[in-house]
Order: sequence, then C-alpha cells, then structure tokens
Amino acid sequence: MRLERRKVGKQFKISAFIRKKKVGSIFFVKVDEEYKDKRVTLYFEGVATKATVYFNGCLLKHSFTGFTPFEVDITDCVKFGEKNLIAVHVVLGENCGRWYSGGGIFRNVRLVYKNKTHISYDGVWIKQLAVGKGSAVFEANV
Repeated sequence: MRLERRKVGKQFKISAFIRKKKVGSIFFVKVDEEYKDKRVTLYFEGVATKATVYFNGCLLKHSFTGFTPFEVDITDCVKFGEKNLIAVHVVLGENCGRWYSGGGIFRNVRLVYKNKTHISYDGVWIKQLAVGKGSAVFEANV
C-alpha cells in the first residue's frame, strides 16, 4: 500500500446561532469533480459538547466527545461540483469544561480527501515491548 499526503481544504467560515443551550452551525462546501475517486471526510478538531452532523440532509454522525477531534465520512452524500450543505447541531452541557465554558464549533473544520484505501486517523498503534542495548522490540497494529 502506498501512502499519499492528504490534501486538506480550507477552513470554513461558519454562521452560527445560539438558543437556550443549543448551538446550530450551517455552512456550505463545494467538492470538485476531480475528487470523485477519493474518500471525502470532514475533520472536526473540536465541538463542545454533544454534536450531531448532517450533510445534505443526511444524519451522519453523533459525537459526544466534547473536546476530542472526530471525523465524518461524507463520500456517499457528496454532490460533486455543487454546493453541499453542512449543518451541525450542538447541545451544550451544564459545565462544558474546566477550561472552556463556551460551546459549539470552537476549533477548525477541515475538508479532507483520501485514497479509497487509506489508514484512518488514529489508525496506527505502536507499543514498545522490550528495549536492549542497541535494539528494541515493538508491536504495531494498523
């Protein structure tokens, strides 16, 4: 398998609204025709706290991780060469966090293109089993 550098799109300008501990964000993205043979994902670096992601009206992801990045595969719903609607509904927690008291999308959102066969984010785990003079033994899981 050959690994290729991912092409990462621009960050999105997001319009948001806030209402009684709920935040809604709506934005559009155009995915060029040249990426029809790729996997297309949205990579959210941070959404607080309980997020639901819709893409072109399809519910694709519930994420209750708060401050942990997550990825949403949008390949099957993309309209290549057209505007695509992304809607993110966020329900704020009572205490959103020790250091951050806000909510909604608070970090970057990226459009990512990958080969159909690829290693997912956080898809490689390496564990050191033994270390000796001039050598080491590792276990790797992909």
